[in-house]
Parts: sequence; C-alpha cells; structure tokens
Amino acid sequence: MVAEESRSDALRQFFGQVVQDIVVLTVLGSIALLVIPRIVQRPARAVGKQVISNTVVGGVSLLLALPITALALIVSVLIVAMFAFIRIDSLTVASLVTFGIVDVGGVAIFLYVAAYIARVIVAAALGTFILERVSAKDLSSRDWMLATAVGATVVALLSALPTIGWMFNLVCIAIGFGTLVRMCVHYLRSSTPRAAAPVRLVLTSGAITLSPQLPPPLVDETPPARGMDNLPEGFRWWDDE
Repeated sequence: MVAEESRSDALRQFFGQVVQDIVVLTVLGSIALLVIPRIVQRPARAVGKQVISNTVVGGVSLLLALPITALALIVSVLIVAMFAFIRIDSLTVASLVTFGIVDVGGVAIFLYVAAYIARVIVAAALGTFILERVSAKDLSSRDWMLATAVGATVVALLSALPTIGWMFNLVCIAIGFGTLVRMCVHYLRSSTPRAAAPVRLVLTSGAITLSPQLPPPLVDETPPARGMDNLPEGFRWWDDE
C-alpha cells in the first residue's frame, strides 16, 4: 500500500510538472509570437544549423554571467557603503534604490531569459522540425503556435525525467541562450557602419568587341622651336659685348 501510494504520488508530481511546463512554455511562446514573432522564429530557425557551437556559447555565457553578476553586486554594495560612511544621506538612499532596482531587475531578466525564453526557442525549433516533416510545407503564424505547443510537450516530458531530466533542461537552456547571444552579436556587427571597400576593376573573360579603327596619327615634320641649344651661328644677345 505504501509503495503504491508513493508511486502514485510520484506519477502525480511528474505529470503535474509536465503539464505546468507545457502551459508556461506554450503561453510564453504564443505571446512572443503575437507581439514580437522574430524573437522566436529567427532563433528557432538558427538552432539546428550549429547546435554544438550554440551550446558551447550558451554554456560559456552562463558561466561568465555568474562572476559578472557577483562583481556588479559587490560594486553596488561598496558604492552604497561609501556614501553611508561619508554620511551623505540623500546619495545613500538614491544609490541604494537605484542599484537595487538595476541589480534585482537585471538578475530577474537574465534568469527569465535563461530559464524560459531559451527553452521556448528550443521548443519552437523542435516543434517546427516535427511539423515540417509531417506537413511538408511552410508554417504560418498559427502553425508556429501549434509547433511551439508540440515542442513544449517534448521539452517538458524530457525535462521531467528522473536522473537525466535536469541535464536535458540545462542543455536546452544552453542551446537557446547561446543562439540568442550569437544572433545579438551578429545583429550588432551588421548594424555597425563599415568603411567602404576600395573599388577594383576585374577583367572577365568573354566576348571582345572591337572598337572601330582610327586613322594613324599625323607625323609632324616641322622643325622644333629654337632654344638655347640650336641657336644660329653668329646669334648674339642684347647684353653680349
């Protein structure tokens, strides 16, 4: 009886977590597709092109984010403590409120993007892959929402598996976050103005059109003008004695 109850509780928790993940990922993906569809569609298309590099970039970015966040918190605390030490109450309160909003908001946004948006991108990529293989046609906006729901189901089921579910969840976060980072870097590089490249003239092989022949140049047989080197004999300047 105890074994059966524990097994039923485990199944209940498993399916409860699966249903919760499916609902959250599907709702977030649908909202993003309605408001800013490119934030889901473009990364989802780019996930499968370079999966290994996206995973490496995402993992390294997540690892670097931890010391950067800790450093930002330490700097904020030191600045607030400095204002409090020199007894400038207005700056102390202002810096405390400002750094609190910036630090807490930044950490919250980062965790939101890493935990949910990255998984939504992976779910959309899996769903579009499945639907395109089944239907063999381009997806419309409504099909993208269905694809996100299908992919969310796959991600939720695999993430809820015991022992290996957390590893799959971390891989999904790394893939999605790495894809976002690489696309942001590519966007920044493409939007940066570059110097105009020098124009080169390249001769290509092809048909050669002959220009009409011109008459040969006329030979000028008139003697050159006289200068200092070809003066006639007996020539004298006005100042010669």
